[in-house]
Amino acid sequence: MTGLLIKLIASPLVLLIASFLFQDVYYPAFYQPMLTGLILAIAGHLLELYLLKETTFWFMLIMDFFTAAFLIYISSFFFPHAQISWAGAFLSAFLFALTEYFQHLWLIRTNRTSKAE
Repeated sequence: MTGLLIKLIASPLVLLIASFLFQDVYYPAFYQPMLTGLILAIAGHLLELYLLKETTFWFMLIMDFFTAAFLIYISSFFFPHAQISWAGAFLSAFLFALTEYFQHLWLIRTNRTSKAE
C-alpha cells in the first residue's frame, strides 16, 4: 500500500516536470499531466503486484518504461490540444523509469513486493 501512495504522488509530479522540461510534451491544462500520472501510477502498481520480484527487477523496469511511453503518447489523443511526440513520450518515460528504479529497489529491499502489503 505504501508503494501505491508513493506512486500516486511521484508519477503525476514526474509527468508535470516532464511537461515543463521537454518541448515535445505539451499539456495545455494542469489536470492533464496529473490525470495521466495517476493512470501511470495505477498501471505501474498493478504491474508490480503481479510481476515484481528480485529476479524480475530489470524486466519490470523495462516494462515500466515502455508502458509509460505508450500511455503518455496516447494521452495526447484523449485531451484537447495536448501534443506529445514519440520522442517526448520516451523522454518522459525515461524520467518515470528513473523514479521507478529507486521505488523498485526500496520495495524489494523492504520486502513489500507481495500482494498482502
